[in-house]
Amino acid sequence: MFQIVTQVNQVTRPHPSDNPVLFLFLVGGVTPSELRQIKEVVSTLKPAAQVLVLATRLLRPTDIPELLFTTTRLAPDIGV
Repeated sequence: MFQIVTQVNQVTRPHPSDNPVLFLFLVGGVTPSELRQIKEVVSTLKPAAQVLVLATRLLRPTDIPELLFTTTRLAPDIGV
């Protein structure tokens, strides 16, 4: 379906960037302003692409200093 014929009987494989859907998973969270920047960049560079952004959490701007400077985040999270 997505094969491109370059010369006689030569077929190239599709490149991942040829796919119209982009899955973006951000570990640690994403802020609304980062989501807006992703939308602007993708619409500028590849307007026909669909972007699905997944993140571990939606961060508020006030969460950033807390996550950077708190010492309790240094302890491993074992889920208990």
